[in-house]
Amino acid sequence: MGGWWLLAAFAVTVAVYWPGLSGGFLFDDYPNIVDNHGVQPHDASLASLVGAALSSPSSEFKRPLASLSFAVNYLASGLDPYWMKLTNLVIHLLNG
Repeated sequence: MGGWWLLAAFAVTVAVYWPGLSGGFLFDDYPNIVDNHGVQPHDASLASLVGAALSSPSSEFKRPLASLSFAVNYLASGLDPYWMKLTNLVIHLLNG
């Protein structure tokens, strides 16, 4: 019975967040992604990815995993908010 509840929670979460995937960047997306050229590397070299991971202007903690995921998304799809939001949704679903 537990598996069905998990699947239902997964489906409801996807249904709730799916419409937002078609929207653009909002609020803190601009300083953290759009205007942060550190998460827009030219290549996937180790130096570029480490630089991206440590480029967040959000705080002194730098949010390295979030910034690294933005950089990998950028390498895969450019500044397309759909793919960044979809990646974020998948990460949150896997963590939930």
